[in-house]
Amino acid sequence: MLFAHPLAASKDNSSRILGFSMIELMVAVSITGIIATLAMPSFNQLIRNTQVRADAASLHAYLSFARKYAITNQTNVHLCQRPISGALQCDIGRTAGRSWNSGWIVFEDKNRNNTVEDDEILKIMSPLNTSNVRFNQRGKLRFHGDGSARSAGFYICSEGATAMRHISILHTGRVRIRDKLPLAQRVACKSA
Repeated sequence: MLFAHPLAASKDNSSRILGFSMIELMVAVSITGIIATLAMPSFNQLIRNTQVRADAASLHAYLSFARKYAITNQTNVHLCQRPISGALQCDIGRTAGRSWNSGWIVFEDKNRNNTVEDDEILKIMSPLNTSNVRFNQRGKLRFHGDGSARSAGFYICSEGATAMRHISILHTGRVRIRDKLPLAQRVACKSA
């Protein structure tokens, strides 16, 4: 008994070609489009939430670096907001709750004049495009040689994101991230 190969065409099906019809293909593409349209808002929210977490982690790393550098070198280390122009200096704005989206500078204040000089810059953060970063104090943040700092905090949020972060700096200089913000802090973060 001989068996025919399964792919071999039989005499009665020689003119029939296997595949999808145009209608079946159009239905499949339409269903895929509908599913993609429904998933897009969730995907955008996921991207924004991820960006908020990443920006909070970056700010936390800069704060931790500044504190560690101050302790190691027994010096004052400042973290200040960059001006919108992108210059390598501290913004002179002194109101609490200002946006730090233009980035920040970490510098060692060697001569204790509270201003940034070229040979004092330790790190520079580029401007942020997606997250809102707000400092709840006026001016800049300073870590002393013993690691201490004034109690302060940063709020990080983004329009359309459910994730929000609060970075608190304790009087001892320790830095902590919280992801649960009370209503007043959520409003403070999103206020322009």
